[in-house]
Amino acid sequence: MHRRIGRPGLAVMGVVLWGCAVAGQVTIVQIGATVTVTGVLQRVVAIGGETPGWTLRLDRAVRIGARTYRTVDIDPAGRDLAPYVGRRVQITGRLEMRTGVERGNYPVIVVHQVQ
Repeated sequence: MHRRIGRPGLAVMGVVLWGCAVAGQVTIVQIGATVTVTGVLQRVVAIGGETPGWTLRLDRAVRIGARTYRTVDIDPAGRDLAPYVGRRVQITGRLEMRTGVERGNYPVIVVHQVQ
């Protein structure tokens, strides 16, 4: 016997499935929060200068607002990050959103500590 699932049932099922997927793969963070992320640090050069010059390829995706990111820009805040290029690092810093003409809004972590 088949039972038809109405819209409320589908909505609940969708939320449960989405929650399971998010819990297993994505970390949810808020703008302005102090965050700690782990990944491989890379140097970035872009025409137009809408980057602080560093990016972190994350070990785990990060959900910020409605978008999920696998990389995030890193603002060294005066620190020398060159010794860490290509290495897996743990970065703690403040998450902020910046706006560029070409990129629109994009997340940046302003570094407090690198390990």
